[in-house]
Amino acid sequence: MLLVEFRSMGTPLPKIEPGADCTQCWGAGKPFGDGPTPKYITVLIAGVVKGPLWVSTDPELPNGSYFCKQQLSPCLWKITVGDWSCAVSTLHVGTTVSVQYPLAKLGYQHSTPDLCVSSGFNQNQDYIHHFVGGTHNISWGS
Repeated sequence: MLLVEFRSMGTPLPKIEPGADCTQCWGAGKPFGDGPTPKYITVLIAGVVKGPLWVSTDPELPNGSYFCKQQLSPCLWKITVGDWSCAVSTLHVGTTVSVQYPLAKLGYQHSTPDLCVSSGFNQNQDYIHHFVGGTHNISWGS
């Protein structure tokens, strides 16, 4: 399993470092709680396998933990490590989690019109993908 992290192995996750307010998901009565919007979130991708279009020049499976940093938009977190770029968006149109290889090959894609969703499944399930299956879970420090 490929483990992608923005921190050294064995280093505990930091306490929530407040970022800019993503008022759709964090705050009084919001789905992710009353606490501050975190500057960093962790996205765990698990169970992705090679799809029908996988070729030997494709990168390793995108399974692992991605420690994403909040971007200028307060409801968007990203990180690029090695071959993979991970992005989480909880913007006005719903929640999207994607892990992508630079040549526009999706390793993982979940998109829902529901805001502030912290888990789901890979919507890459058919014959046109290099990587299929798997789930994601989003968490942040305490």
